[in-house]
Formats: sequence, C-alpha cells, structure tokens
Amino acid sequence: MMRQRFFPFSGLLLLIMSCTTARHAAQVQEPSVSIKPTTATLDKFGYLYYGNTQQEIYKIDKDGNEQGYYSNNRLGNVSIIDVTNPLKILVYFQDFFTGIFLDRQLNETSRFNMIDLGYGQIEVVGSSLDGALWIFDDHAQRLNKVDQQGGVLQRGQDLRLLFNERLRPIKIVEANGMLHLLVPNRGLLLFDLFGQYQTQVLLPDLRDFQILDNLMVYTTDDQLFKYSFQTHLSTLVWETTIQNGEKMLWSGGDQISLVSKEGIKKLQLTAKN
Repeated sequence: MMRQRFFPFSGLLLLIMSCTTARHAAQVQEPSVSIKPTTATLDKFGYLYYGNTQQEIYKIDKDGNEQGYYSNNRLGNVSIIDVTNPLKILVYFQDFFTGIFLDRQLNETSRFNMIDLGYGQIEVVGSSLDGALWIFDDHAQRLNKVDQQGGVLQRGQDLRLLFNERLRPIKIVEANGMLHLLVPNRGLLLFDLFGQYQTQVLLPDLRDFQILDNLMVYTTDDQLFKYSFQTHLSTLVWETTIQNGEKMLWSGGDQISLVSKEGIKKLQLTAKN
C-alpha cells in the first residue's frame, strides 16, 4: 500500500530555459524540506526522485505527494538514479558495485552486480531506452552496452587510441539517439548507440548536465547555461553560487530549487538590469 506522505515544496521542473536573460539569486529561503539527499533527479514527466542518507529512495510529484518509496540498507548510499526510462528506473550503488531496476512505483524488479558479471569495479553506469545498461570500463577505457546477465550487446572503441589521457567520466546519459559522457576538465563526449566516438563539446568547467530535446542545460561552479547542439552556442541563463554536492532544479517562474545534503532550498530569482 502506498504510504501517504506530503513534502511541502512546489512542483519541480527540470532546468527548462526559454529566456536568454541572465538572472541571479536575490533571496534564499531556509531549507523547505529536510531530506538530506545524496542524489536527486527529475524524469520527463516532472517527478522528483532522490536518495537520502538512510538509503531510501523517494518519488515525489509536483504537489509534493509521495508516489513511490524504496529502502535498502545493505547496499550503501545511492550513487546514481537514472530515469531515462521512467518505467524501468536504474539505481546504482557504487559502494557495492550493485544496481537494481525499479518499476514506476519504485518496486524492485531485478538486481545485478558488476563484479559477479565479470566487469570488476564499475563506477559509472547509465540506462538505455531499451532496458539494457551502458557501462564505462575504466580498465579497458571503453563504453559497453550489456544486458543484465553481462552479455555484451555493443562494444565501444578503445578510447586510449583517441585521447592522450586516461578518461575518468562521472556520468552517462542516453538521449536523442546519442550517448553523452561527462568527463571532468574536458566536457562532454558524444557517442553513437554503438559506443563509437563522434565528437566532443569542450567545456572544461562543466559540472553537471541534463539533455532536453536539442539543448543541454548545464552548470559550472557559479553559472547556469543552455547549450544548443544545433548552433553549438552556449547562452548564460543565470548566475548563482553552487557549492560542492549541490544540484539545481527549476520550479518555473522566478524560483529554482537547490538540492543539497541539508535539504531543498528555494531561491528567489530576479532579472538583472
């Protein structure tokens, strides 16, 4: 039975920007929800998912109502929540190199362990729209698409042959028929769905990103931008200060929600002159 729980914050929409006017945070309220999240994300329908320090995962609708709950205190903190497919949600626990799939109500449907599958200590995984997994093999320096039994569906090229450095990506996202690999101090590497390198977006200060249609919305340490894959231009949306471990989610209008380990804060935004 779904537990009735209410979280008092307004509807959260993913960093969707249509304006090009830079804004800044003029006012910061105290945390409106003391959930102590370790990670958070939004799906394409506007549902917020977060994992907390009690090894719990919540799914919250735009009105703050709980729509799903999962708890497991044997796998460590939640490292990754990937809602590429909101009907088959990938959750990864880096401490034990274990992943689970959840249905839309956050019921566990399957589980896998990267060491048991023979891939070793995989730290970066992503979900594919067809229900498979994308993993970055740090030892082999390549992307692989695998099924939950460990079978290789697509094997990417050896990136050591393309780059004169050892890549340490921190995020994989499949969207719009492409793979997007976030590599700190370099930017975004783009691959086709066979794991073959295509191009890169050089953004050394890139900290986090989300793909929205033909746009990438991304943050640096103190600014929020939107980048067009068609024009290859970045537009400053607003300026603020993002501390280590914080994540911004936009609630529309003149507010954003800042998710940190202390909870969710509301930032009131005003347009710059």
